[in-house]
Amino acid sequence: IIAAMMFLAVSCGRTTETIWIISTNDMHGAIEKFPNLATLVEGYRSQDTATVFLLDAGDRWTGNPYVDMAPESGQPIIELMTELRYDVATYGNHEFDRGQAHLETRTAEAGFPVVLANMQALSSPISQPDPYITLVSMGGTRIAVLGLITNFINGHPDGTDEVYENLLFESPYDAAGTYTWLKDENDVLIGLTHIGDDADTVLARQVPVFD
Repeated sequence: IIAAMMFLAVSCGRTTETIWIISTNDMHGAIEKFPNLATLVEGYRSQDTATVFLLDAGDRWTGNPYVDMAPESGQPIIELMTELRYDVATYGNHEFDRGQAHLETRTAEAGFPVVLANMQALSSPISQPDPYITLVSMGGTRIAVLGLITNFINGHPDGTDEVYENLLFESPYDAAGTYTWLKDENDVLIGLTHIGDDADTVLARQVPVFD
Protein backbone atom coordinates (compact mmCIF):
# COMPACT_ATOMS: atom_id res chain seq x y z
CA ILE A 1 0.00 0.00 0.00
CA ILE A 2 1.34 3.42 -0.95
CA ALA A 3 -0.06 6.73 0.26
CA ALA A 4 1.04 10.27 -0.54
CA MET A 5 0.06 13.26 1.57
CA MET A 6 0.82 16.93 1.05
CA PHE A 7 1.28 19.47 3.80
CA LEU A 8 1.29 23.22 3.18
CA ALA A 9 3.34 23.99 6.23
CA VAL A 10 4.20 27.29 7.82
CA SER A 11 7.88 27.31 8.68
CA CYS A 12 8.87 29.49 11.64
CA GLY A 13 5.70 31.51 11.13
CA ARG A 14 7.11 33.35 8.11
CA THR A 15 6.94 31.38 4.89
CA THR A 16 4.73 28.66 3.40
CA GLU A 17 6.24 25.57 1.81
CA THR A 18 5.05 22.32 0.23
CA ILE A 19 5.98 19.03 1.88
CA TRP A 20 5.12 15.62 0.42
CA ILE A 21 4.91 12.60 2.74
CA ILE A 22 5.01 9.26 0.87
CA SER A 23 4.20 6.27 3.07
CA THR A 24 4.30 2.55 2.33
CA ASN A 25 3.09 -0.36 4.45
CA ASP A 26 2.59 -4.13 4.18
CA MET A 27 4.99 -4.48 1.26
CA HIS A 28 5.62 -8.13 2.21
CA GLY A 29 8.72 -8.37 0.07
CA ALA A 30 7.03 -7.26 -3.17
CA ILE A 31 10.29 -6.16 -4.76
CA GLU A 32 8.81 -6.53 -8.25
CA LYS A 33 6.83 -3.36 -7.55
CA PHE A 34 9.86 -1.30 -6.58
CA PRO A 35 10.47 0.14 -10.07
CA ASN A 36 6.97 1.65 -9.92
CA LEU A 37 7.56 2.95 -6.41
CA ALA A 38 10.93 4.41 -7.39
CA THR A 39 9.37 6.18 -10.37
CA LEU A 40 6.68 7.67 -8.11
CA VAL A 41 9.17 8.81 -5.48
CA GLU A 42 11.63 10.30 -7.96
CA GLY A 43 8.76 12.12 -9.67
CA TYR A 44 7.99 13.93 -6.42
CA ARG A 45 11.66 14.49 -5.62
CA SER A 46 12.21 16.15 -8.99
CA GLN A 47 10.05 19.06 -7.81
CA ASP A 48 12.82 21.27 -6.50
CA THR A 49 10.36 23.52 -4.69
CA ALA A 50 8.98 20.73 -2.44
CA THR A 51 10.44 18.57 0.33
CA VAL A 52 9.74 14.82 0.07
CA PHE A 53 9.91 12.38 2.98
CA LEU A 54 9.60 8.59 2.44
CA LEU A 55 8.25 6.48 5.33
CA ASP A 56 7.41 2.79 5.85
CA ALA A 57 4.93 1.44 8.41
CA GLY A 58 6.12 -2.14 8.64
CA ASP A 59 5.72 -5.72 7.33
CA ARG A 60 8.62 -5.40 4.92
CA TRP A 61 9.00 -9.16 4.36
CA THR A 62 7.09 -12.47 4.64
CA GLY A 63 5.21 -13.20 1.44
CA ASN A 64 7.78 -13.16 -1.38
CA PRO A 65 9.87 -16.35 -1.84
CA TYR A 66 12.86 -14.51 -3.34
CA VAL A 67 13.03 -12.18 -0.34
CA ASP A 68 12.17 -14.72 2.35
CA MET A 69 14.36 -17.56 1.03
CA ALA A 70 17.37 -15.46 0.06
CA PRO A 71 20.69 -16.57 1.60
CA GLU A 72 20.25 -13.57 3.92
CA SER A 73 16.49 -13.62 4.42
CA GLY A 74 14.85 -10.23 4.03
CA GLN A 75 18.01 -8.52 2.82
CA PRO A 76 16.84 -7.85 -0.78
CA ILE A 77 14.04 -5.51 0.26
CA ILE A 78 16.23 -3.76 2.84
CA GLU A 79 18.80 -3.09 0.12
CA LEU A 80 16.16 -1.62 -2.19
CA MET A 81 14.66 0.54 0.56
CA THR A 82 18.11 1.85 1.42
CA GLU A 83 18.84 2.61 -2.23
CA LEU A 84 15.52 4.48 -2.51
CA ARG A 85 16.60 6.53 0.54
CA TYR A 86 13.79 5.92 3.00
CA ASP A 87 13.80 8.51 5.76
CA VAL A 88 12.30 6.42 8.58
CA ALA A 89 10.38 3.20 9.24
CA THR A 90 8.66 1.38 12.08
CA TYR A 91 8.15 -2.32 12.83
CA GLY A 92 5.15 -4.41 11.83
CA ASN A 93 4.36 -7.79 13.36
CA HIS A 94 5.96 -9.70 10.45
CA GLU A 95 9.34 -8.09 11.11
CA PHE A 96 9.56 -10.52 14.04
CA ASP A 97 8.68 -13.71 12.10
CA ARG A 98 12.25 -15.00 11.74
CA GLY A 99 13.37 -14.19 15.24
CA GLN A 100 14.84 -11.26 17.09
CA ALA A 101 18.46 -11.84 16.07
CA HIS A 102 17.41 -11.82 12.42
CA LEU A 103 15.48 -8.59 12.92
CA GLU A 104 18.42 -6.92 14.63
CA THR A 105 20.74 -7.90 11.78
CA ARG A 106 18.41 -6.55 9.08
CA THR A 107 17.78 -3.35 11.05
CA ALA A 108 21.51 -2.75 11.48
CA GLU A 109 21.97 -3.11 7.71
CA ALA A 110 19.24 -0.61 6.87
CA GLY A 111 20.27 2.82 5.69
CA PHE A 112 17.33 4.39 7.52
CA PRO A 113 16.30 4.65 11.19
CA VAL A 114 13.52 2.58 12.77
CA VAL A 115 11.34 4.16 15.46
CA LEU A 116 8.92 2.49 17.87
CA ALA A 117 7.47 4.08 20.99
CA ASN A 118 5.47 1.23 22.56
CA MET A 119 8.03 -1.59 22.70
CA GLN A 120 10.61 -2.14 25.43
CA ALA A 121 13.48 -4.53 24.68
CA LEU A 122 14.68 -6.30 27.83
CA SER A 123 17.17 -9.19 27.53
CA SER A 124 16.79 -9.20 23.78
CA PRO A 125 19.19 -9.05 20.83
CA ILE A 126 17.03 -6.24 19.48
CA SER A 127 18.46 -2.82 20.23
CA GLN A 128 15.97 -0.48 21.87
CA PRO A 129 14.62 1.72 19.06
CA ASP A 130 14.11 5.43 19.50
CA PRO A 131 10.42 6.26 19.98
CA TYR A 132 10.41 9.02 17.38
CA ILE A 133 12.50 11.02 14.94
CA THR A 134 12.28 14.66 13.91
CA LEU A 135 12.55 15.33 10.19
CA VAL A 136 13.35 18.85 9.05
CA SER A 137 12.23 20.16 5.67
CA MET A 138 14.18 22.42 3.33
CA GLY A 139 12.26 25.39 4.74
CA GLY A 140 12.92 24.43 8.36
CA THR A 141 9.55 22.84 9.19
CA ARG A 142 9.98 20.28 11.98
CA ILE A 143 8.01 17.03 11.57
CA ALA A 144 8.02 14.57 14.47
CA VAL A 145 7.33 10.94 13.44
CA LEU A 146 6.25 8.60 16.26
CA GLY A 147 6.34 4.83 15.68
CA LEU A 148 3.59 2.58 17.06
CA ILE A 149 2.76 -1.13 16.70
CA THR A 150 -0.37 -3.06 17.62
CA ASN A 151 -0.68 -4.89 20.94
CA PHE A 152 -3.31 -7.58 21.48
CA ILE A 153 -4.81 -9.16 24.57
CA ASN A 154 -1.95 -11.68 24.78
CA GLY A 155 0.47 -8.81 25.30
CA HIS A 156 2.17 -8.61 21.93
CA PRO A 157 1.48 -8.11 18.20
CA ASP A 158 0.24 -10.93 15.98
CA GLY A 159 2.55 -13.96 16.03
CA THR A 160 3.77 -16.71 18.33
CA ASP A 161 4.76 -15.98 21.91
CA GLU A 162 8.30 -17.21 21.25
CA VAL A 163 9.24 -14.49 18.77
CA TYR A 164 8.25 -11.80 21.27
CA GLU A 165 10.07 -13.23 24.30
CA ASN A 166 11.73 -10.54 26.47
CA LEU A 167 9.86 -7.76 24.69
CA LEU A 168 7.19 -5.66 26.41
CA PHE A 169 4.48 -3.92 24.39
CA GLU A 170 2.40 -1.04 25.70
CA SER A 171 -0.98 -0.05 24.33
CA PRO A 172 -0.34 2.18 21.29
CA TYR A 173 -3.00 4.59 22.58
CA ASP A 174 -1.35 4.91 25.99
CA ALA A 175 2.11 5.27 24.50
CA ALA A 176 0.96 7.95 22.07
CA GLY A 177 -0.63 9.85 24.93
CA THR A 178 2.74 10.21 26.64
CA TYR A 179 4.25 11.89 23.59
CA THR A 180 1.70 14.65 22.97
CA TRP A 181 4.41 17.13 23.99
CA LEU A 182 6.05 16.48 20.63
CA LYS A 183 3.42 18.69 19.01
CA ASP A 184 4.53 21.59 21.21
CA GLU A 185 8.15 21.25 20.06
CA ASN A 186 7.45 20.59 16.38
CA ASP A 187 5.29 21.99 13.60
CA VAL A 188 3.76 18.64 12.56
CA LEU A 189 3.20 15.36 14.44
CA ILE A 190 2.74 12.13 12.45
CA GLY A 191 1.87 8.69 13.78
CA LEU A 192 3.75 6.06 11.77
CA THR A 193 1.62 3.13 12.86
CA HIS A 194 1.16 -0.58 12.26
CA ILE A 195 -2.09 -0.96 14.17
CA GLY A 196 -4.74 -1.19 11.41
CA ASP A 197 -7.26 1.27 10.00
CA ASP A 198 -9.84 0.82 12.76
CA ALA A 199 -7.26 1.35 15.49
CA ASP A 200 -5.88 4.37 13.62
CA THR A 201 -9.37 5.89 13.82
CA VAL A 202 -9.45 5.28 17.58
CA LEU A 203 -5.94 6.72 17.93
CA ALA A 204 -6.89 9.88 16.04
CA ARG A 205 -9.89 10.32 18.33
CA GLN A 206 -8.05 9.63 21.58
CA VAL A 207 -4.90 11.60 20.71
CA PRO A 208 -6.20 14.46 18.54
CA VAL A 209 -2.85 16.30 18.40
CA PHE A 210 -1.74 14.05 15.52
CA ASP A 211 -1.76 15.75 12.14
